[in-house]
Order: sequence, then structure tokens, then C-alpha cells
Amino acid sequence: MNETFTHWAGIDVSGETFDISIVFHGQHYPETPLRDIPCAQFARSPEGVAQSLQWLDAKLAARGAAPGDGLRVVMEATGKYSLELTAWLIEQRPALHPAIVNAQRVHSFFVSMGLRGKTDKIDARALGIYGLDRRPAAHQPLTSELETLRKLSRYRDFLIAEQVAAGNREDVLESDKTIRQMAKRRSAQYERDIKTIEKAMREHVGKSANLKRDYDLMTSIPGVGFVTACTVLAELGDLRRFERARQLTAFAGLCPSEYDSGKSVHKQTRMSKCGNTRSRQALYMAALSASRMAGPLKDDYMRMVASGKAGKAALGMVMRKLLVFMRALLIAGKPYDKNFRAGGKPCGKLAA
Repeated sequence: MNETFTHWAGIDVSGETFDISIVFHGQHYPETPLRDIPCAQFARSPEGVAQSLQWLDAKLAARGAAPGDGLRVVMEATGKYSLELTAWLIEQRPALHPAIVNAQRVHSFFVSMGLRGKTDKIDARALGIYGLDRRPAAHQPLTSELETLRKLSRYRDFLIAEQVAAGNREDVLESDKTIRQMAKRRSAQYERDIKTIEKAMREHVGKSANLKRDYDLMTSIPGVGFVTACTVLAELGDLRRFERARQLTAFAGLCPSEYDSGKSVHKQTRMSKCGNTRSRQALYMAALSASRMAGPLKDDYMRMVASGKAGKAALGMVMRKLLVFMRALLIAGKPYDKNFRAGGKPCGKLAA
């Protein structure tokens, strides 16, 4: 069925249950009040998903449509809960093409609707309206290899955060000998655990030909090391799926965000920061390193600073270039080459 005539099911996910609504083509808010949109609750389990699909099919049949005909699903990003539910939906009915939407965008849409209450059923119905109005793209799940790498990478981040927090507490610890000994042992354990998880990450990358190839290409870029490459792969997935570099930088939250209004309001341009926080943190550290290493990236950084740009703005430019370089290298299948020339000018992007 043509996407214009797609019906949308909105899902509000929680730990044990999920509420699901169905908004049919032609229903618009506020002409169609939220209370008139069908909604039901099911257990967040494979069995609950199967029951919800039967419920949706019955609602479609009541309007003379075939089961699943022109139906898509949208839900808000809630981490493990939404990802797990999406996997069950794809397994039982791939044609639904579930979409997982950024929570901030969903919240802004709800505010624009002028909703005066918030319940699971209201959210599910409003999500159905969001799907019909915005038609978000289908969620693209990570491969099992990248999913494992993400789990390892995020647990490493957790250990690093715990280690830093423990170190910050050392200055305020009592002078008791027992406490000092316990703190010292805990600090040493964190160090061992971090080394263990990093070893597991390296072994996992080495076992997969695809991951190893992409990792080697990405780390050929000056400033991009083990942590940055693994984090970008785990958090952003296959960079080749983005048709344009601008789509990738926007997805990662690295595109410039301007704020101008009239003649008097001219705020400083900043990063949008609407994307993945972990990938930006890793790229920031890589940009710091690249801006200090001889090469085109350092030259670009110094040129921006010399022109009067703030240091952080120049680093943001380096971050964007690093990510664009990664995508270009993966598409070309060739390592970074600072001597590559295009149009007679060195561009420092990739080998021809």
C-alpha cells in the first residue's frame, strides 16, 4: 500500500506491559479526539506481542482491511524495553517496519498538541498521531556483532565512570587505615576489570572479518584509536547506510545549529547535540588528538583558530571531518591517505 495511506499503531512501552493504539488513515487531531482512538494493553513479552497483533488485525478487519494491510508501528526510545519489543515485532511481522523515535522529538510533538494530561494510553494514542503525521523511518537494528560490541563498550564506559567517581571520593575519605586499604583494593579491581573488558573488545573485533576490516580502516585516520573506533561502530552502526555525509553528521548531533531572530537576536552557532552522546564524547577526544598531530586536520584546526573561531568550534569541525572521513573510507574500502589530491588540491580524505 502507498505510504500515504498507511495506518499507524502507537506504542507506549514500560517494563512489564505496553499500551498500543491504532490511528487509521484520514484521522487527524484534534478533529479525531484521542478518546476515540482504540487502545489496549498487553504484556511486554513475545506472547503479548502476538496478542496485540491479533487485536490490530481485528481493528483493521472492522474497517474492511486485510490483516496488517498498510500498518506501521512507532514507539518512543526507551532503551532496552523498546529495542526488545521492536525485535519481537520484527520477528513476528517484519512488514510492520517499527520506528523508534527520539524522546525529545516525541515530547516536543506532544507539547505542540496541547495535551493536558499524561497516561500510558494518552501517550500511545498521541504516538499513533505522531506516526501518521511524521511517518518516521523504520528502525534498523544492529547486527549481532555490533550489538555485542555495544554491550562491551557500554560496560567499559560504566567501569570508567565508577573508577572516576571512586577516585574523586579518595580526597574526602576518613584517615582510617581500613578504609584506605579497601579503597586501594577497589581502585586496583577497577583497573583490572577495565583491562579485561578492553581485551574482550579487541578479541571480539579480531574474530569478525567485517568488524576487523572497518576497525582497521577507521583507525588509519590520525587521532582515531581503539576506543573511538569501537565506540563509533557500536553506537552509530554501519556508517555506509547513510546516503549522504550530512545525514550522518546530523544523526550524530554534530551539525551546526544556528539561532538568529530579527535584528537583535544573534546567538552563537552551536552543535545540535541531538544524537548519540557516547559517540560525540569519543569523537571529541579523537579531535583533540588529531588537532595536535601534523596533517590536514591540524592545519584546518589552526586555520579556523587563526581566523578568530573559538577553540571548541574548531574542534567541532574536526569532529565532523573525522566522522565524514570514517564513512568515506568504509565506502571506498581504502585506508586514509593525507596525500590524496582532488582537483589539484590535497584534501586528506581517502586513497583514490
